[in-house]
Amino acid sequence: MADQPNAWGDFPRLHDKYPDLGTGPVPTEPYHSQAHFELERDLIFRKSWLIVGRVEEIPNPGDYLAMDIEVARSAILIVRGRDGEVGAFYNQCSHRGSKVVRSGTGSCKLFQCPFHGWIYNLDGSLRGIPDEKGYFDLDKAGLSLTPLAADVWSGFIFVNFDPQPAESLSEFLGAFGTDIGDYPFGAFADNMAEWRVELNCNWKIFKDAFQEGFHLPFLHHRTLGGIYSNSSNPFNYVLDCKLYPRHHSMSQPGADRPIEPTGLMKIARDFGAPEAQHAASLQANEDHAFSYTPGTNWTRNPRWDVDLHAIFPNITMNTFAAGRYLINIIWPLSLDRTLWIARSYSPKPRTAGERFSFEFNKVFLRDILIEDGSTVEGTHAAIRSGAKQTMPLHEQEIMVRHDRKVIEDHVGFYRDREAPRG
Repeated sequence: MADQPNAWGDFPRLHDKYPDLGTGPVPTEPYHSQAHFELERDLIFRKSWLIVGRVEEIPNPGDYLAMDIEVARSAILIVRGRDGEVGAFYNQCSHRGSKVVRSGTGSCKLFQCPFHGWIYNLDGSLRGIPDEKGYFDLDKAGLSLTPLAADVWSGFIFVNFDPQPAESLSEFLGAFGTDIGDYPFGAFADNMAEWRVELNCNWKIFKDAFQEGFHLPFLHHRTLGGIYSNSSNPFNYVLDCKLYPRHHSMSQPGADRPIEPTGLMKIARDFGAPEAQHAASLQANEDHAFSYTPGTNWTRNPRWDVDLHAIFPNITMNTFAAGRYLINIIWPLSLDRTLWIARSYSPKPRTAGERFSFEFNKVFLRDILIEDGSTVEGTHAAIRSGAKQTMPLHEQEIMVRHDRKVIEDHVGFYRDREAPRG
């Protein structure tokens, strides 16, 4: 154990790795300023690559996914073309602007607008117009569905609202995409649990809750208390962090001494529920051998349990030792309203016992997510008063600090004026 990096009692000073990030307080105004939000809309959400789904949602030619992206003031349509490629379009008929398809998923050979029957091919080209002779001087070649830039990374579908994106998806993800790109995201696609909720808070307040584990001993003491923190690591320090130009990651250990689950958790543990096995899988001896999942645990620490990631601008993701991952898709609806979509992916149950374990896992995770969501609306209600112009950040909140810097680099809210210093 002694030769392992970042062993117990040897946690790194994260800010020492990134001295240019600074250690001072960060301003609170970006959380409640309408002017700041409009800059985010125009300079971040209409310029960045955004995750809108997974390829397994549209596996066959003609399968489509339609949704509204409120922060971009757009309705979009993702479709698997006849050539098997994923394409994206504005979900807007070239005639009178009606949605070509309603929101949701489906499959078709052609798209037909429900308003006046205009017909489009899967590649967005205009195929037919009822009573075409009644229109004047139509340029059919110029009346296709308006395309969106779309690309795929590790099975995740991204779109970009910029008509000419400044960089490719690969360039946008950079080394982050390479470092975790081998994680087997697709292996768990058949077994997903989803929760959706609208919250009365700024989207950054919610995102911040998933950019540090420092709150676990307090907010999650009823659910995760003995699984991650104990006397050896009372404040849930991380093994390491990586800050990329836009994105960031943290590597999180589990507790060094196993807890003995009781009741339903013990039954679920015995049948393989990931959360119930966390502590049990982290043995207290130095010879413990762990089977690493590709794209995880870059420190190769035997106490590792989960990596916490944030993909700029609105994604957080946890990749676990237990063979599953959680993704949070955080959509701003307005300055003070946020749509939270949480999706948990796990190996597909093979037996009735594993099915029980999976259902237990869903309920257990639901309770954890309820805890996560329990503070954000109150935080927004308090922070919008402006009574506190800055907030001090802990060493373990470096991803929050980095996110504030990346956002400021994009929007330049303080470019021509000095930010509050506390």
